[in-house]
Amino acid sequence: MKHRRPTVKKKHGAKQPSLLTDPQPIPELNSSRIPEWAILLCISLVSAAAFLPALSQGFIFDDRSNIVDNEQFRGLDPARLQWMFTTFHMGHYQPLSWITLAIDYLIWGMNPLGYHLTNILLHTVNALLVYWLAKRLIALTWSGDRSAGRSDELLPIGAAVAAVIFGIHPMRVESVLWVTERRDVLSSFLTLATIHFYLHAHTGGVDRRTKWLIVAILIYILSLMSRALGVTLPVILLLLDWFPLRRFAKNGSATKLYLEKIPFLVPAIAAAIVAPMAQVQAGATTTLTNHGIAPRIAQACYGLVFYVYKGLLPTNLTPLYELAIPINIFSFKYIASAAIVVMSIVWLYRVRRSHPGLVVAALCYAITLSPVLGFVQSGRQEVADRYSYLSTIGWAILIGAVVIRYLRKTPLRQALAGPPGAVSICLIGALFILTWRQCLVWATPDGLWR
Repeated sequence: MKHRRPTVKKKHGAKQPSLLTDPQPIPELNSSRIPEWAILLCISLVSAAAFLPALSQGFIFDDRSNIVDNEQFRGLDPARLQWMFTTFHMGHYQPLSWITLAIDYLIWGMNPLGYHLTNILLHTVNALLVYWLAKRLIALTWSGDRSAGRSDELLPIGAAVAAVIFGIHPMRVESVLWVTERRDVLSSFLTLATIHFYLHAHTGGVDRRTKWLIVAILIYILSLMSRALGVTLPVILLLLDWFPLRRFAKNGSATKLYLEKIPFLVPAIAAAIVAPMAQVQAGATTTLTNHGIAPRIAQACYGLVFYVYKGLLPTNLTPLYELAIPINIFSFKYIASAAIVVMSIVWLYRVRRSHPGLVVAALCYAITLSPVLGFVQSGRQEVADRYSYLSTIGWAILIGAVVIRYLRKTPLRQALAGPPGAVSICLIGALFILTWRQCLVWATPDGLWR
């Protein structure tokens, strides 16, 4: 008795695959197969490697006044600690930054290598915090979106893109290479940690919400003791409540959300009072008589455009973009900047419902920059690369989200092997090279100013 070969019932109109003529599908490269530790290691290595020239460099610029000629920070004895918590040296109140510099001194003495190494390590940790923050915010953005498709498995890739763009951008050089700007990398580390704990409080269990909020408040106070640039954080947290946390829609009443920010607002107000006092004592402030309201508004508009422009085209960076007072508010750069800002505001208002993530990124950028846009002018600079350190993180995360949106519709292997992958590698390579070159600019005082 012959055994008949079983027949497969064909569906009408369906083509049956052939092992001889039809190629088998190539397994798609899945980002979830990449261990997260490998992604974190790559981000760390790339972010640190871009700044390696700093390890062979010395103290520069204001480092002479703050480090070389300053014996007050060299130790943690009671007298020096009292100085750290009471001084407005060089126009800043930054006791926690002084403490970290004192620890460097106790370990390394006056060898600049150790101070640069601490800055690089803090910056590398900040890049990792940006990665985790990007993962969390993008995931919250698309939570409940059925069209999100492969977004979950693509989150590590988009977040890694955001972290690397932040980590190796040439505009980071001033904050990382300049030992005096320890306050930048340290306060940003603590501010990012505050946001993480705040998000954890409102995305984890309700029973632990109060505990995580208390932790966030304490870390926020430490960030303000490193530098007062984070005074706008309570407003940023309200923006995150609106989107992507969507707490305004969930709670109905906004009163509870406002009251929740009071513990953050109190230290922020204190820092907002102390910071100008420090600048006044150092003689760094510019009066309204010399620099009026209209020029300050023009300067602020220029600043808002400047950091976006230099973020996209980070060339011809300099340690001092000098503010020439009096300024001509009718010059092209101020008129064009004001026009761009006004048009951007109108456009963002129109897309506030369709693209809330874009609106939040733009508002976080402007609000974080607001203390250094010139409304309270201190120092000789009109703008400064270091002011972009914390304020542009939202743009980096937005780019990461755009990458994920593109990869949702394009197979990952195809994207990496095709023009998008080649362009991405070239752009990242260009940023790395520009950052390395900018580090060499900061190698010596002569090279810096030439």
